[in-house]
Amino acid sequence: MRPVVFDGQFGWLHPAAGPHGVVLCYPFGYDALCTYRGMRRLAERLAMRGVSVLRFDYPGTGDSAGDASEPGLWRPWIDGIRKAVALLRQSAGIEHVSLCGLRLGGTLAALAAQELGDVDGLVLLSPVLSGKNYQRELRAGYRQWLSMPAAMDCTPEPDTDEFVEAYGFRLYRDTIESLRAVDLRRDAPSPARRVLVLDSLDATRVDALVKHYREQGVEVERQGFGEYSKFMMEALDSEIPRAAFESIENWLAGDSTASTAAVPSGSAYAGDVEGHIVEAGVTETPVPIEGGRLFGIYCAPLVHSATSGGASAPAVLIVNTGAVSRIGNARLGVRFARRLARQGIASLRVDLGGLGDSQPSLDAVTLDALYAQDGADDAACA
Repeated sequence: MRPVVFDGQFGWLHPAAGPHGVVLCYPFGYDALCTYRGMRRLAERLAMRGVSVLRFDYPGTGDSAGDASEPGLWRPWIDGIRKAVALLRQSAGIEHVSLCGLRLGGTLAALAAQELGDVDGLVLLSPVLSGKNYQRELRAGYRQWLSMPAAMDCTPEPDTDEFVEAYGFRLYRDTIESLRAVDLRRDAPSPARRVLVLDSLDATRVDALVKHYREQGVEVERQGFGEYSKFMMEALDSEIPRAAFESIENWLAGDSTASTAAVPSGSAYAGDVEGHIVEAGVTETPVPIEGGRLFGIYCAPLVHSATSGGASAPAVLIVNTGAVSRIGNARLGVRFARRLARQGIASLRVDLGGLGDSQPSLDAVTLDALYAQDGADDAACA
């Protein structure tokens, strides 16, 4: 796999030799933290079946440029998927592109596919079908978290129409209004030649959507997603939905086999990306450590100055919080790194071994592994 940056969006390309490619569309916020390891594993498994995959962070999320508090992100998120499709086609010589989205990523994928008009397949993993229900879901999750011991010293965010709080991630008014206005039967009536839906949350709405797609001549397959709840647990406890992933792989890869894959077992990391501007005066550069065994993002001021510390300023190492990827809970790692850079201080936010995008790529992470000496050694190496 190799890192890519396009229009300020950071992602990973998993190239393969086959003519089929897939863009993976992450869910929003905390859901993305929980499922990051799983989505990476799905990308790797598809690549080993001969299907190239591009997974990426939407504008204002993950390692991409921008901040979630910026207004008008709904349109850039959809456009980001369209740009990812274009990049995948250009980079890997793909003839047929499919989209696979989880939760809010599924909704965005359907809308982008409808606009593109030439998407071969669309996989919807428990897509958000009601913006109003999704908003309620986020609020309920936040209230549940406030009742836990970990939140004892926290000041609750007030209920407001300006944003909805979701475990440190926020959806703001304009995004919420855009989402609540979406009706996939109206706005994405025929998004792809064929559609695979895995859902166990909203049977009535999914029934109506599947019926509508079939009436439009779309080839639709529907399956349950009984592993959903264990997949959506916090990063340490999240379990790979093996049955669901196997169905997705078979549905997307078709007759492709591992023999067509273009990813040798030893090529954990390949390719270089130069430093790119993520905000005024701040650049970030993907950094492989020990040939890609570890991976990090080097964040630095564009120009050092004597007033902001300059070359004499300390550098900061930011490591994982538990099993969460390098962006951190509430995107703290990214926000902190860029704030430091604005003050003239460089930093490296790194994934320790077995976490995020470092090696080895694991189906599961244990608490013992998090507290092992290897983690301290990896931090010293970084």
